[in-house]
Amino acid sequence: MHIDTTSIVSLLQDHATNSHSIVGYFVCAAPPCALDFKAFLAGYPKCIPSNATTSYLATANALKTSCRSIAAAKNGTCQPTDVGHYTRARYYNPLTRACAATLTPFNITTSTQWYDAIQQANASSTTPALLEAFCTTDACVSQTNATLVSLSTCTLDSGENLYEATSPVVEVCARIQTNLLTPSSTAPIDVSLAPPTHVNATAAPIVQENITADPTVRPLAPDSPRNPTPHATQSKASSLDVVSVLVLLLAHLV
Repeated sequence: MHIDTTSIVSLLQDHATNSHSIVGYFVCAAPPCALDFKAFLAGYPKCIPSNATTSYLATANALKTSCRSIAAAKNGTCQPTDVGHYTRARYYNPLTRACAATLTPFNITTSTQWYDAIQQANASSTTPALLEAFCTTDACVSQTNATLVSLSTCTLDSGENLYEATSPVVEVCARIQTNLLTPSSTAPIDVSLAPPTHVNATAAPIVQENITADPTVRPLAPDSPRNPTPHATQSKASSLDVVSVLVLLLAHLV
């Protein structure tokens, strides 16, 4: 059997830097990987070289020991690989910088594990600002969605179900985003209605000026009935003069 020792060493290096690495679950639980790992251990030098940093004997033995507890996960509803994904999501999944930057006011940093932030956000009924900040930050939502995709819906022997524990937060985030998007869609309409209101307010003084001009027109109103009076008197006087002349002429003729 050909064994890719380079790949196995890479897996051991990863496991050595992170005890919660998913590597152990695949190496111990996946039959092909388990056979390769067993053969690798059988042929690995048991002596320690002068340069101890090049030896992975201790790491390999530690992984071999952990395989016992990993294999025990088969007794639950989750397979070992499911446990591996859970372990990575729960213990080795720090928040991205973009997500943590938004949550800094809540004492959350890049050292905060994703699931710890989820728990704080889920329990933030007394401080809804944290939940709103988490749900309205694209980086936090993206990391959550990516993590959920990798998780199984199974329940661990301990009773934990990371998928079910996280799903309610995702649903709340969806509602928050919908509520925030609804008023923003009508905002442009409100803004477009503002200018006409301003124009009407500006036009008011013009109407006022017309009202002010009315007194200059009203004094002319009484003059209209008085104008005919002289004309009427003048016409009456003219008629009397004609009559007087006719009377005098008749008197002279007689």
